Amino acid sequence: MLIYSLDTCIRKPLIATCSSDKSIRIWNYLEKTNEITKFFTDDVYCVSMHPSGLNILAGFNDKLRLMNILIDDLKPYKEFNIRGCREGHSSKIQSIYWSLDDNYIITSGIDGAVYQWSLQDIIRGECKRESESFLKSCLYTSALCSNDAKKNYAVGSDKTIKEIQDSQITKELTSDVVLTKLAISNSGTMLFVGTVTGALRVVKFPFSETKVCEYQEHKAHGDSITALCISSDDKFLFSAGMDGTIYMYNIYDKDIKISQRKKEEILSDEILVSRTDAEEQVIMLSDLRKKLDDLKLENEYQLRLKDMNCNEKIKEVTGKLLQEIDSLKLASSLIKSEKEKEENRFSEDMNNEKLKHLNEINELENTHREKIVSEYEKYKALELKTSELQENWKNQVLKLNLEKEAMLKKLTSQYDMKLKLKQDEILKLQSEIKNIEKEYEETIKETEENTDIEILELRHVYEKRLKDEKDIGLKLKSENGIMKKMFNSLQNEIDVHKYEITKMNAEETKLQNIIKNLEKDEMDNELEHYNKISSNLELKIEDYKLKLGESEKEIVIEKENVLAVAAIIKRFKNELNECMYYIMEPKLLKQHIKRLYQKYCNEEDNFETIQADFEQEFYRQRNYLEKTISALRKKVKKDDEFNRSTNYNFMKDNMTLVREINYLRRVSKKNQFINNKNSKIISKYLPSVQQTIPIENTS
Repeated sequence: MLIYSLDTCIRKPLIATCSSDKSIRIWNYLEKTNEITKFFTDDVYCVSMHPSGLNILAGFNDKLRLMNILIDDLKPYKEFNIRGCREGHSSKIQSIYWSLDDNYIITSGIDGAVYQWSLQDIIRGECKRESESFLKSCLYTSALCSNDAKKNYAVGSDKTIKEIQDSQITKELTSDVVLTKLAISNSGTMLFVGTVTGALRVVKFPFSETKVCEYQEHKAHGDSITALCISSDDKFLFSAGMDGTIYMYNIYDKDIKISQRKKEEILSDEILVSRTDAEEQVIMLSDLRKKLDDLKLENEYQLRLKDMNCNEKIKEVTGKLLQEIDSLKLASSLIKSEKEKEENRFSEDMNNEKLKHLNEINELENTHREKIVSEYEKYKALELKTSELQENWKNQVLKLNLEKEAMLKKLTSQYDMKLKLKQDEILKLQSEIKNIEKEYEETIKETEENTDIEILELRHVYEKRLKDEKDIGLKLKSENGIMKKMFNSLQNEIDVHKYEITKMNAEETKLQNIIKNLEKDEMDNELEHYNKISSNLELKIEDYKLKLGESEKEIVIEKENVLAVAAIIKRFKNELNECMYYIMEPKLLKQHIKRLYQKYCNEEDNFETIQADFEQEFYRQRNYLEKTISALRKKVKKDDEFNRSTNYNFMKDNMTLVREINYLRRVSKKNQFINNKNSKIISKYLPSVQQTIPIENTS
């Protein structure tokens, strides 16, 4: 929404605005409220308020409309058609400014002209210009004059503020932004300028001799400023922009002290009211007064009627009350006589009931004594039975405890024997593992020594005699590297086996500590767990034995391969030495070398086929051993399941024994409860018997 124009008045704190939504709005800038909003069918381009704040002049496309400002509406008063205007600017007028004394009008337009008109000439019917300034390169947007109407100031599209005097531009201040609107204070000491960017600038006024504009900038609007206006007391500045907002600023001059007036002198509460509205209100008031008089008469008449009715009702109620009081007095005398009669009857009945009650108490005492004696005899018999039951129960409990202890001793002795046997077996296995490790280490040492000696010999021989035949030497070196890799892999496997054996030893020590700390009641479960662990250990030891055996076989095979290679190398050396004799005869030497090549190349192929057969046999034996290990593991699992079933039966028997013990305990508790109850009954009804006969507590 774009705000086109803005204006204020003197007698009231009001602002009038017109905008692109075809509306005129009246604002109270002290209370900061919108008092009147009125929409029109045509666009409203400019507004001007009367100093009293009671009238407003609005400019439309083809007419001016004078309207009265009412409480909540703008009422049209007169219209002026302006279609026939021909003299003045050749293009659209952007601003009209009235001088402070209302004698001159300053206008500016898009045609680049700024004119000053005299109202006295216009009243006479003459249309003369007091002063004029024309500049085609500038599209003027705002122009105004000083308080004495001698100097004019204008801004436009050329980013300058121009001071015009006697139809000539005397001063020109440049700016960095296009300036849109001007406003001068009523005191003539402050000049405000609006910009395209929405910033408000306070320019130093009057102008200095410099050509650069000196100012203070205040950023407010989001778009260009379209209107500026100052209140009559120079306290407030109002700005409107293309962003549809109105800003109000407090302004003051540091140099001049403005005489402060009282609010009662400046502001007025007068409001225009139409004659029809006033007549309607007078008629309404007279009707309301008549209604008030009628209502008063009606109320007085109704009050009198109510008083009459109330007096009659009071008389009726007092008569009724006197009659009721007399009847109540008679009734109370009758009730008193009846009360005396009833009291006599009640005293006689009470005496009779007391006699009956004494007789009944005597009879009940006799019957209860007989019952107590019989109950006491029954109690004695029950005591004897309970004592017998307790003795039997104690004997049974002792027998069960003895049987349980005997069973526990047997089981502990059996499991101790089994533990000793298992420990002996573990010690034997450990000693066997140590012997195997020693043998394995000796074999490794021997193989290392042999290989080192042979490698050294081969190096010396090849360095001296076989410099020319590098290809054969490289082949032999590659075979030597393979042998080393095989040897390293075997050594790594041995290290892994050693680590696993140490792990097993640690687990064995843990198990021994757990067995020592366990209680007797948890021996069965722990022994089962230990048996499982020991069986797993045995299986692992067997696996390690098999792996060791396989590794020994691999070492033997590798030794044989090394020996075979060494023999081939020796033969090759000897035949090469023989070839050395034919160095001087190249043809014979060539024949001998061809024979060597045919012979040893075929032998190498045969060697590779033999090695492949060895590997196949090794993998076949390994698969067979793995199958046997899986079968043994299945057997161990079956044995574990059988042991679990036997232990489960033992647990069942223990549970039945515990249930029987709990049942006997409940029976004893019930007997104790009955005994306590009987003792309480006897203490209530037979204190004399309790003194003479001492009662034994079975608990």
